[in-house]
Amino acid sequence: MKKKKAKYSIFLFFYSILFFSCNSDSVIYDQYQKIENTQWKKGQEYYFSFLIEDNSVPYDLYIDTRNNNLYPYKNLWILYKEERPIGAEQTDMIEYFIADNSGKWTGAGFSIYHNRLPVKMNHSFPYKGRYIVSLTHGMQTDYLEGIMEIGLFVKKSP
Repeated sequence: MKKKKAKYSIFLFFYSILFFSCNSDSVIYDQYQKIENTQWKKGQEYYFSFLIEDNSVPYDLYIDTRNNNLYPYKNLWILYKEERPIGAEQTDMIEYFIADNSGKWTGAGFSIYHNRLPVKMNHSFPYKGRYIVSLTHGMQTDYLEGIMEIGLFVKKSP
């Protein structure tokens, strides 16, 4: 009986930590797209569409990547395009390092590595409405091996 109570108490403790540490109310968008055959073709765009209902608060935007050991580089160039509800499209070329100088992956994981790369922190969206972000790799190869998924994560800034 005491073992059962102890297991239940441990379960309740960890569940409480998980429940209270994750503030899902602040997450606006969290989506991935699979890259076919882990070969990201040059010019292939991946689109992410999300709604900003409150433009009075700042947001943090991240690009999420999942790569395997076949990725041949330590860096990744990404062309970030943001289509706004009103006005001109915003573009930016961003370089991220997903491996250190010794070749060790910086992301979390084992054989598949997840990186959450900051794009815009404490960013104020100028308008309410639908935003569409497209991501294209900017590397000097026709097929970029080893990137398995690309994603976008948007949350309210703390």
